[in-house]
Amino acid sequence: MNLGLRISKNYNSKSYLNNNFINFAVVDLDKSKNYPANFVCLLSRIINTKKNQQSKFSSLFGDESKLIAKQLLTHALKSEADLENRKAIRDRLKLLDPKPIIHANCQVCNKPFELNKRRFKQHKMCYECYQKRIE
Repeated sequence: MNLGLRISKNYNSKSYLNNNFINFAVVDLDKSKNYPANFVCLLSRIINTKKNQQSKFSSLFGDESKLIAKQLLTHALKSEADLENRKAIRDRLKLLDPKPIIHANCQVCNKPFELNKRRFKQHKMCYECYQKRIE
């Protein structure tokens, strides 16, 4: 299968006001060159490989669905000229990459702990040392 991504804007939908009006359709370029004949499925916003929450895209491509989606989006980003489409593609690529978990060492016991991201203040102690300090 020679897959490609077709990006279309749907101005008539209610989601036009929320900037969710751009649709990403996965097409098979080996079948036909015209759009309705080569349609495979829509590229979902969030790709889950869990069996109970699978979209059509992830059920078709299985465990390789995230890799295929990333390849399709990066190829579309290189060839797309419209600024709104490029922004939507970049947003989809950010959703595919998980945020890294930040680890830090506790100042009291020097154990590594998972750092919770706060707006103003970052914790410098693990939860156990913090509880001992409060008591």
